[in-house]
Amino acid sequence: MNGHQAQDSDNTSASIDIGSVLAGIWSRKSKIILTTLIAAAASIFFVATASPEYQTSARVLVENLETNFSRSDAQRSNVSPIGQQEVKSQVEVLNSRDLAKKVITKLNLTDRREYDPVKRGIGPVSQFLISLGFKSDPAKQTPMQRALTVYFKKMNAYQIPDSKVIVITMTSDDPRLAAAGANTLGEEFVADTRTVQSKTTGRARDWLADQITLLRQKVVESEIAAEKFRASAGLLKGGDQNTTLSSQELSELNSQIILAEAQRSEIQARASGISDLLARTGSVASSSEVLNSALIQRLRERQITLRGNLAELSTTYLPNHPRVVSVRREIEGLNRQVRSEALKIVSGLEQQAKVASAREASLRASLNGLKSRASGTNLDEVKLRALEREATANRTLLETFLTKFSDASSREGAVAQPGLARLISRADVPSEPSFPKPGPTVALATIGGFLLSTGLAFMASVMSAVSGVGGSATGRQQFNSEGMQNAPALQATAPASNFEPLQTNPAIQPPPVVAGVSPEPVPVTTPSLSQLPASTSLEMAAANALAVVQNSSSAFSKGLAPVTSWANSSRQTLGAKRLAVVGLPGAELDTAAACLGLARSLAAQNIRTIVVDTAMQGSQFAAMTGTANLPGLADLVTGYASFMDVIVKDQYSSARILRMGQPVAAAWPLLSGDRMETVLAALDNEENHDMVIVHGGALSSHAVIENGAVAKCQSGLLVVSGDQAAMTGNAMQKLSSPGMLATQYVRIADGGGLRQMPDNVTPLNAAFAAAQSQGQMPQQATASY
Repeated sequence: MNGHQAQDSDNTSASIDIGSVLAGIWSRKSKIILTTLIAAAASIFFVATASPEYQTSARVLVENLETNFSRSDAQRSNVSPIGQQEVKSQVEVLNSRDLAKKVITKLNLTDRREYDPVKRGIGPVSQFLISLGFKSDPAKQTPMQRALTVYFKKMNAYQIPDSKVIVITMTSDDPRLAAAGANTLGEEFVADTRTVQSKTTGRARDWLADQITLLRQKVVESEIAAEKFRASAGLLKGGDQNTTLSSQELSELNSQIILAEAQRSEIQARASGISDLLARTGSVASSSEVLNSALIQRLRERQITLRGNLAELSTTYLPNHPRVVSVRREIEGLNRQVRSEALKIVSGLEQQAKVASAREASLRASLNGLKSRASGTNLDEVKLRALEREATANRTLLETFLTKFSDASSREGAVAQPGLARLISRADVPSEPSFPKPGPTVALATIGGFLLSTGLAFMASVMSAVSGVGGSATGRQQFNSEGMQNAPALQATAPASNFEPLQTNPAIQPPPVVAGVSPEPVPVTTPSLSQLPASTSLEMAAANALAVVQNSSSAFSKGLAPVTSWANSSRQTLGAKRLAVVGLPGAELDTAAACLGLARSLAAQNIRTIVVDTAMQGSQFAAMTGTANLPGLADLVTGYASFMDVIVKDQYSSARILRMGQPVAAAWPLLSGDRMETVLAALDNEENHDMVIVHGGALSSHAVIENGAVAKCQSGLLVVSGDQAAMTGNAMQKLSSPGMLATQYVRIADGGGLRQMPDNVTPLNAAFAAAQSQGQMPQQATASY
């Protein structure tokens, strides 16, 4: 067998024929159409019986609704925008159980049959799942829990990408309930944001009230402590409440000293100026102090008047005139008086400078004494300032808390809260159901059924093509019992490997031979499919069948090519997977050669082919295939062998051969029974073979089909020798009578084979003769691979 496998690997190709795959899909077109129609019918039934569901949606905008009028002064400068994370958090709030309970309670959903599985009734499938623990028992839940379970299946909230808008969708059998559910959830969500803020504000207000009470007591205590320490330390306040009395005295004395020093310096400067002027010029007429004196100003006016009179008199009188002399003396007296007054002014200024110096010295003495006293109170002032700072901090904190308490009290109610969301689009009552959509549902189901069935047919065809490639690692090198056990027909009627042995009667006798009457010839209306060279001997028949795989240019190969195309076309277009090859009497060798050659030709095209030998006339086919004296079909149908024992692989191709076997007489009546149908159904199963060729041998002398296996085929091929034209029409008529889908015949050139049977010998007589010559009901033979 290993040698045969190696030879098969060399003579076959590992490629997949696309044409075979498409032909396999086409051969399953009825199943594809049936599956598509079933899917369409199921979708139509579903659309007609399914309860309509309505879906609608509302939209909520998440934003900070705080305004400048409702914010405090601190909040106006610390307003943060709402980001995507906050929006996602609000989506989770919408999916919370607390909001769901509010909506269920407000809409009274626990009383609705749609939201209570117990009221709708628990089906048998659900009860089975509940008993296995795959599903919770609604009867053990509260009505609210059952309503929550249904609610979350019908409600969905999601955020529109890159926005602050949240979409709330609600599905229900009642369109009004769907709209009410979406709107109620949106309203409850908006109200909940305000309620949460109100609760937070209330808690803050209560806390502020407690802190304010404590701070008031602390402020009083800290201020009392500061004042007691001030009194005990003698740190009395001055006119300015922020300084002590000693500090104020030091400040005032320092200011007075500065003023006294400035005054002294000014007076001394004025006196020194007048003294310097008198020393340089001997006159103080140009001094500002002299000029500012009212007396000197009058004296100066008098001098001016007298000088005017002197000038007038000088024009009239001589310089020694008494009047002129008198005026001159009067002017000199006024000059002396002005000088005297200037000296008096200088003396007064010097006196004022002395007074200012004395006052300055007195103030400095007082300042030094006050400094000496103030140095002892610095430590007390440090302690006092610490107490005052503590009192000031407590008072500031108290005032801040009082302001916040006032704001919190004004927003204590939920209505006063701005909220974090608003309903921007309310849900409308839908006018059309969202599910099911009749048109799309039926169209998608029909397309899905078509694609699914086509895909399965494609996979089956590809697997068939892959498993039919000879010589490949995954090819069908052997036909084993596992493949036959997968055949549904065989499993339905018989054990996986054996039929129950039949109880045969050794004394069985063949029916009497009745001489037939030759029927009227029926003319042939169609030409032959092809013409094959004659097989005049067993060696010639074997050589012709072998030429198909070794010499494609031989006459037999060329003559068999149209037959191969016709058989493959009938299989692909008509689904004829069982082909019966029979011949007229005298054409046994030609029929066997045509049958074996056709199987090898189909196998060369990667078509999984098996030949079932049902001929009872002799051992020509067994001798050509090297399967003589081995168990076969007869052993299988009589229960003496299994499929593994009776099927072998052809030595020169990937085709398989199911030989006739030994108990011919006992198997002959079974060829037309259920066991033969079971065998053929297992062989032409899609997982096993694409083509089953039944070698039916020769017909009777009157073209009567007595082989029951031939009648179970779907197409037939008749082999006619050149001198049998008169019987061809009758044989084709009989071959077509069982209702075959396609029939054809081929002619054998130059007469036909040498082996012929007498006209009065039927295949059944030949079967009994062979059984008697070899011993009736032989033991089971051993197959060799």
